[in-house]
Amino acid sequence: AVGSAFAWSFGSVFYALAFKSISPVQAAWFKNAIAGLLLGILSIAFFSGAVPLENVGWLSFSGFLGLGIGDWLYFLAIAHIGVSRTVIISQAVPAFTALLAWPLFGETLSAMQIGGIALVIGGGVLAESRRFTQKRSRNHFDRIGLIAAITCAALWTISNLALSKGMVDVTPVTGGAIRFGAGAFFFAAWFIKDGNLGSNVKFMFKASTWRLLAFPTFIGAALGM
Repeated sequence: AVGSAFAWSFGSVFYALAFKSISPVQAAWFKNAIAGLLLGILSIAFFSGAVPLENVGWLSFSGFLGLGIGDWLYFLAIAHIGVSRTVIISQAVPAFTALLAWPLFGETLSAMQIGGIALVIGGGVLAESRRFTQKRSRNHFDRIGLIAAITCAALWTISNLALSKGMVDVTPVTGGAIRFGAGAFFFAAWFIKDGNLGSNVKFMFKASTWRLLAFPTFIGAALGM
């Protein structure tokens, strides 16, 4: 869990740097498609086996919601309000997931665990609170970023709850491949609707794209998942 958090956070920094040259939509499309392909190949090669249809449904729903819509909003938030603010807001996701898993799945939390969640979120909010009061953070673009981050946290929470249902007797590599595939499908449908799927497929094969996105995708997305 700690390694996953580090990988995702480390990758987010490099994605933020990439947003100087590309859009959040392009980054999320590349991340889902390439990470899904990589994990799919690994799954077929080393973790072959049928996945129950019910699990595929839960994992696809989780990926479409969390890695498709959610990640687009996450990258949008990073582009508008920065990595640190976005990460602070996203810290609420584990807490909300754990609290909702309590009544839904009977996964109880001790008083110490609840206190730990409160301390982590409270410490992060305290550390970054002054940034939200700066003049720059009250403009239109920061409001967009703030709304995107909050909505992303809500979608990630729902995605995590669905993930817990879909990962029963499924390997992490296979589950990750299905989720990333569903996320990529979200963006493919978006591009088909806008009539620019071809150009976005070509975008994935550009050398400049790989220089910007390969490292955070392999470390932050594939390994983190």
